[in-house]
Amino acid sequence: MSGLRAMRTVMATFDESRLAKVGMRYTDWLPGGSADAPTDVLLCSAGPTLEDCSCTHKFSIVEAVKYTCKPADVEQTEQCCQQFMKPVQEHPCAGYLFNRDPDVNTIGTFVLKRCGLPPVKPFKARCSKHADGETYPTPFTFPVLNSTQCGAISAGIGACVAGIGGNYPQAVDCCVNLEKFSQGGCVCSNCDATCGMMVDQAKSLCGGYQIENKSSCPAPPAPVYTNTTEACAAKYVTFLTQIGKYNAGKELSAGIAMCATAVALDVTDKCHCLGAATGVSVTMIASINGKCAAKGGTTYAGLAECVAPSSLTATCTPLFADYGPKCTAAAAARVTGVDVVSTATACCAAAVPFGSSNCSCASPPLGTMDSFYQVATGCAALGVTVPVPACVTAQIQTCGVNAAEMSTKCTAAVAAPTDLVAGAACCTAAQPVGAANCPCMLPDNVDNTLKLTFGTIATRCNGVGVAALAVNIPSCVATLMPSPVPATPTTPAPTQLYQIPRDSNVAVTEVQALAIIKGWEKAWLDAIPAKAATYTHIDVAYIAGRSLEDTIKEASQGAYALIAVGYVLVVSYIALFFMFSSTNGACGVNGSAPGVASGVAAALVIMLATLSALGISGLLVSAGVLFTALTLQVVPFLALGLGINDYFVMANYVAAAVAAAAEGDTATDVLIRAMKLAGGSITLSSVTNLAAFLLGAITPIPAIRNFSIQVAMTVICNYAVALLVYPSLLYFDIKRHLAGGRDCFVLPIKTQQPAEERSPSSISSAGGLARVVLSSLPLRMLVLAAYAGFFAFCASGISRVKLGLDLQDVVPDDDYLHAYATRTINNYGTYGVYVVTEGVAFESTMEEQRALEHAFASTVPSVDVLEQSVNYARYYTENTEGMYSSGLVCSSELDLYRDKWKEDLDLCGVNLGGVDPNGYRNCAKTCLAHKIQSYAGAANSNSKRCVFAAMKNNSTQYTCKCPYRAIVKPANFTAGFPTFLRSGIRGSVSNALLTLAPGSATTIGSSRSLYYVNDVFDVEAKVAHIKAAREVIAKSALVKDKGANVFAFDYSLYALNEQYVNIEETTMFALGMSLIAAFFCMLVFILHPGTCLIVTALIALVEVELYGLIAWSGLKLNAVVMVNLIMSMGIAVEFLSHIARAFMLARGTRSERAAHAVNTLGLATVNGTLTTFLGILPIAFSYYTYFVNYFFLQYVLILAVCLLQGVVVLPVVLSLVGPDAVDLAGYMEEEEEKRISTGGKSPVAKVVGTAI
Repeated sequence: MSGLRAMRTVMATFDESRLAKVGMRYTDWLPGGSADAPTDVLLCSAGPTLEDCSCTHKFSIVEAVKYTCKPADVEQTEQCCQQFMKPVQEHPCAGYLFNRDPDVNTIGTFVLKRCGLPPVKPFKARCSKHADGETYPTPFTFPVLNSTQCGAISAGIGACVAGIGGNYPQAVDCCVNLEKFSQGGCVCSNCDATCGMMVDQAKSLCGGYQIENKSSCPAPPAPVYTNTTEACAAKYVTFLTQIGKYNAGKELSAGIAMCATAVALDVTDKCHCLGAATGVSVTMIASINGKCAAKGGTTYAGLAECVAPSSLTATCTPLFADYGPKCTAAAAARVTGVDVVSTATACCAAAVPFGSSNCSCASPPLGTMDSFYQVATGCAALGVTVPVPACVTAQIQTCGVNAAEMSTKCTAAVAAPTDLVAGAACCTAAQPVGAANCPCMLPDNVDNTLKLTFGTIATRCNGVGVAALAVNIPSCVATLMPSPVPATPTTPAPTQLYQIPRDSNVAVTEVQALAIIKGWEKAWLDAIPAKAATYTHIDVAYIAGRSLEDTIKEASQGAYALIAVGYVLVVSYIALFFMFSSTNGACGVNGSAPGVASGVAAALVIMLATLSALGISGLLVSAGVLFTALTLQVVPFLALGLGINDYFVMANYVAAAVAAAAEGDTATDVLIRAMKLAGGSITLSSVTNLAAFLLGAITPIPAIRNFSIQVAMTVICNYAVALLVYPSLLYFDIKRHLAGGRDCFVLPIKTQQPAEERSPSSISSAGGLARVVLSSLPLRMLVLAAYAGFFAFCASGISRVKLGLDLQDVVPDDDYLHAYATRTINNYGTYGVYVVTEGVAFESTMEEQRALEHAFASTVPSVDVLEQSVNYARYYTENTEGMYSSGLVCSSELDLYRDKWKEDLDLCGVNLGGVDPNGYRNCAKTCLAHKIQSYAGAANSNSKRCVFAAMKNNSTQYTCKCPYRAIVKPANFTAGFPTFLRSGIRGSVSNALLTLAPGSATTIGSSRSLYYVNDVFDVEAKVAHIKAAREVIAKSALVKDKGANVFAFDYSLYALNEQYVNIEETTMFALGMSLIAAFFCMLVFILHPGTCLIVTALIALVEVELYGLIAWSGLKLNAVVMVNLIMSMGIAVEFLSHIARAFMLARGTRSERAAHAVNTLGLATVNGTLTTFLGILPIAFSYYTYFVNYFFLQYVLILAVCLLQGVVVLPVVLSLVGPDAVDLAGYMEEEEEKRISTGGKSPVAKVVGTAI
């Protein structure tokens, strides 16, 4: 853990619809097993028989993990296979467990296959095997075959020798025939020793087949002998067999059996006393007993005396009457310390004749051998020799052998304290030692180590509480053991080892489910900060499903204070501009038009127009145009800045018309004259802006698309106000002016000068600098050179533009989401991606579904192929194979499909715990474990079999590939679906990944497959993944041949990065379309295609510059930036088209006309820039840096670049290559006549602003 930099924990919940469908799951935890009760691998109490299998209810897959088993179809360790799965397979309750728990059934089935072990025996099999080798749901009982029939089948068993030795086809035939041989009862009835040995060898190879060997046959009835001689003769034959078996392998168990029989022949039955009729070799018995005694650390005194049991009993009974009481008194005296010597002497005197007469060998016994042996040992210490009978010596020899066996087994148990099987073996080995009171007879040291060790073993075995494992504790041991602690009045409960979950469902509505989920997430979010604050060495960053929603909701509330500030700034600028305009050479203008009042009224009308646009947008909510954070954070400012400019354009032309008005002109005349020019300009700017915003709606990002549509609504409303409301306001202002009225918003600082008193120098000199520059060719070249440098700088940023918009760029720096986003992007690049499939017959396209899953995981960049995919197809297949192995699904109900995941998987490349996993025997064993594919039956053709073959570069090594998987036939595909979806973890997961067809509980409507995409940190890698994923899906057979609708999706990787897949192409396309639209819009009003081409080319340069500035300003290309670039097209048109139009209407040389255009509209363009800047200025103070960077900053760049292009670059270019002037249908003549009649008044005497 020292190298761990970061880690993530994911907690998933259902959505409200799914939670309402399945209900709330409530879990009670019930007491389970205890640490004080040893259990076996299935958590059942250890014992020889298990009639009640309810103990397996406590079992969970976690138990397998303890033995290093992996709950997946992957390689398994030797410990898993031998110490866990093999005992499970042999457990009498395994079938019950597999039948009850579908997860255990599924996982257990493929782990057993990987271990090369047979499937568990079905508990309640639904299917029965028929003579053709297939299973059917109809009962069938194999008839018991006679010897002739067994002989006919056994002819094929000869293939076993070749099959085991190295011929795989023969091995298949061997397994098939042996299974038939076994099921027909031939193993038990017609199988000699050679046959039995062959069955034993083949059984370990044919892991997938149900083969019973002779050890599983019913035990033969005990032989009935007519006399003792016949019994001894039979036992001696067994004895000779045991000698041969021991000599062959020198196995300890075989040696113990041999020694036990030797003692029985010698001591118990005294067969050597019966003569030659038994065939018993006295020498053989003596030799073996001598070796057994030496092995056990004792001495062998020779054959037992041949004394008739009846005379022995008659002789010894009176002797025992003397010996017993005296030695009992001696034992009591040793405890009390009274008369020890005298009682001991009397005991020894009585023991001598008792021992000399072999009374310890009497039957029934007189006393115990160990008590007599203790007396004899004690008497020897007193100098009295008590003869020890041969039966006692033989018992000591047997005790030595048994004690050695116990030591071996119990040492192994101590080394593996959690291995319950080893513990049971220890207890079993200790039982004969305790039953014969061996610790009291075997040599021990002064510390009584042997006795105390045995006492410890016996105490632990007895503590298990299982009668079958109980061990007798002799009195000589019991007296040495520490006294037990007295029981307290209340015995403490055993240590709790685990708990058992019991689930129940509570029905909830969808509304309740949503409230539960939201409430849980809120409680979690509220609790996390306090908990995280308690950690001193780790930083905790967190996010919940509602986090983004909460952030967006908060941002969507709008910065109302900032909106108010923006409107106040714009209104203040309007009032100050019209109040302190220098046109009339005065500090205040009392009677000029337009005045302050109409300007302030226009600003208020724009506010109402913005509200109207938002109201119209609200009506479009039902059509999917939803309000977002952009709606209230940006739209009000942008609408105000753009809307007020239409008023400036109109006010500019009204001021010119008022200045040129002749005596007798009415307000209507003046307004009409102004609207002839203003209407075209306003329409041009509105149409171009509307086109730009609507083109912005082509983005695939809903929030940006909605924003573009909502701004387009403000353009429409502003245009309607410009046509219907502004003229009315200006009409009354003109009328006031012509009547000599006073503007109520202007202080009477100085009255208006008469016209005749104003000198030409009082006319605006804004174009003075322009005339100087535009009349000098070197200065114009210098301007173009400087612009070329600026353009080169901007263009150099194009190659540096990066794609993306990270979460930390959107949320505020002090928000908890920012910390989470920063840590996530620095540490993780893993995403869970779903591939959704719909519109296909799922029951007949399993092969195509799995092929797509494999192609997606193995060929799409960054997909984790090792984790494969989590999906219903995988789990339903595994469930089907488990059900087949458990006899719950029949082979006649199955089809086999080719699974791409298994095509190249060498099953023999798995270490099964033995040496040489790819050697013939191990590999053949692995292959044969996949029974349904290992031979050709009715359910599968020869082409659907495992491929077993030698490696190309090594003929002694083999591979096994089993690419075919079992699935139920289409007619029954969904028949078991409701049960599958309700059972086990795999069913629950599949249920979450499926939607069923409306009104159906079995027909699949759509499915999802979950993949993990790793190490995709930058947008370029994400885009490459998305493109490759779509290509793989489009080329899949599921889509091309079966007509399925398939798509990949997730929120973080796909939804947020969808915009970048084609964003560069989309941006270029949209800008190109905008240029074309702008060209034709301008052509109507600029009136010359050449000038339109010049303006269009300069607008294109504006877009190049703005694109390059994305990188230099630290921004990234995303949907917001794309929309801003498209919208900048409309702003650029406004900046350039009005000056271009003025140039085309002016008279004189190119330089004079260019200077006139700047003099006419240059200051107005700057004014328009300032109003838009003031409109968006409050965004700079937004709590969300996202709005500051991607709206305020980028709009400032747009305004600056467009202002440079319109006021500086365009006039210079027009002065060099501009077309000739255009006479606008009588307008020029009319204005010229009015100019002459009014004494040289300029038709454009007042400049107030222009639209942008």
